[in-house]
Amino acid sequence: MAYDRVNRNGLFKCMRVLGFPELLIRLVAMYLRGNCGKVMVQGKTSREFEINKGLRLSTKANDIIL
Repeated sequence: MAYDRVNRNGLFKCMRVLGFPELLIRLVAMYLRGNCGKVMVQGKTSREFEINKGLRLSTKANDIIL
């Protein structure tokens, strides 16, 4: 699975269809909110940008979500 391609709204919609409790869906949304990143190219770092799709990698939460 490509974690960087996960559509978060689609994930939440699927969770609702599958009967996940709304509280859990809100907790997952809160966990995913506020991700930021920077890119370094040839030693220069970009400005910080918001990451608004995909999932964080290498966390126990991903094991629960997926």
